[in-house]
Amino acid sequence: MNLFAVATVGVVLGAAASGVAMALVEQRADTTTGTAVLSEDMSARQCALAVPPEAMQTLGILAQPGLTGRNECEVALGSRDILVSRRPLLSGGSAADLPVAARQAFEIACGLLADDTSDVERAPAWLGSAADTCARTPVDGKGISEVVLLTDAHSLVEIRVLQLDLPDLAPLHEGLAGLVAAAEVVW
Repeated sequence: MNLFAVATVGVVLGAAASGVAMALVEQRADTTTGTAVLSEDMSARQCALAVPPEAMQTLGILAQPGLTGRNECEVALGSRDILVSRRPLLSGGSAADLPVAARQAFEIACGLLADDTSDVERAPAWLGSAADTCARTPVDGKGISEVVLLTDAHSLVEIRVLQLDLPDLAPLHEGLAGLVAAAEVVW
């Protein structure tokens, strides 16, 4: 990988991270003005729903998820971390623009998952019925796994799991599938 590519990825990731402070828009439109309505921050209840105990147990994690930022929920245990976050798509505009912006953001996020050590799977069978997903998992089950999900409500959800000691991919896939199913319900 050349230095230009590394710098470009760094700039894009930095821009995505700083976007957390942007206002989020939901698909519903304000009937009087026709502009998008800002969403509320994620609640502690939504956080508990976004990281269900069953998925954590499958991944070998027994801890309580906590809010770590706006629309971001994390279980941090050092060698076994889970981060589930909804990413902002628009800072203004109309709700009618949301589906296109969501699809574009999804494609960019899936492109950023690619690296030199693992392939990106589009709509992997192990994620069940979630059609608008892409995932990167380590070959041996050790390292960082990432899933990007575009929900039916046009929310872009990113799931990251740092798992350093799973014996094989089956429990990792099962845990990630549980996190994706929960994200579809929450967002």
